[in-house]
Amino acid sequence: FSLAKIGAAGNVHPFAMLLWQGLGAFVVIGGVCLLRGRLRRVRRAHLGYYLGCGLSGIAVPSVAMFWAASYLPAGVMAILVSLNVMGTYGLALAFRIERFNGWRVTGIALGFIAALLIIGPPQSLPSPGLMGWALLALVTPACYAVNNIFVARYRPPDADSLVLALGMA
Repeated sequence: FSLAKIGAAGNVHPFAMLLWQGLGAFVVIGGVCLLRGRLRRVRRAHLGYYLGCGLSGIAVPSVAMFWAASYLPAGVMAILVSLNVMGTYGLALAFRIERFNGWRVTGIALGFIAALLIIGPPQSLPSPGLMGWALLALVTPACYAVNNIFVARYRPPDADSLVLALGMA
């Protein structure tokens, strides 16, 4: 979040930050795949998975985070993005991947209340006009939660994790 803030302060466009982040990951992971001889494991049948993961796990949440980081303090961004864990559990319940646990639901409710207290009251953000940016920042944890469920439901069973990470990048 601090690096996103630095990039924003340097007037780097969010799509440019996304491009360099994605390209850097692609080059590093691609290099490791090449050295380990795993490039031949990239499958055309997995293109939908790569696209779903890339959009929900990198592209959309990163652009939302980079844009919001231009206006919000890094600490607020860190707290808001950490809501992805709570969102993941909520979605896992909805998709019947996890079972209901009263303690977990109570913890999630308290976490969301705490986040609302951070962004909700007029004096909580540096300026009341930043509420829209805080709401945009919430796109990031929502996408991460969706990505976690997507991976849990649709990960190709025969796929190599490193190759899947390359496809996602």
